[in-house]
Amino acid sequence: ARGRARMPQMMRNQLGLNDEQVRKLQVANRRFEGQRRQLLERERQVRLELRAALAAGDSASQPRVGELLDRTLQLQRQRLELVEAEQKEFATFLTPVQRARLFGLQEQVQRRMNELREQGPPPGARRPGAPMPRAGRRPPALR
Repeated sequence: ARGRARMPQMMRNQLGLNDEQVRKLQVANRRFEGQRRQLLERERQVRLELRAALAAGDSASQPRVGELLDRTLQLQRQRLELVEAEQKEFATFLTPVQRARLFGLQEQVQRRMNELREQGPPPGARRPGAPMPRAGRRPPALR
């Protein structure tokens, strides 16, 4: 949430955007966010299924693994199509240099998010959906 609040100022500074460009970028990002999130979730699910299928070792179902590989490629094509659609829209209000800088920033953010995801939650962090500790009581790790 903090990162999103700082995003407009960062866009102004790092990409040289004016207020109208920032507004249009925010609108475009919101429009594509749902598609991007759904696609990432489907990719994650296929990776989990593929990992589970391969865990069977030599007895892994060849047809199932082949199907999952095909779905992986299809999802990668869809991701590329989404990036192309975004870039096409961005081209209506950003210069090519601004688009290139934005593309670089997006890649940096994605790499950082992947690094954080791979590291796992910090010690003592709550899992999503886990109950909050009761008031006045320390979490078990701090008792």
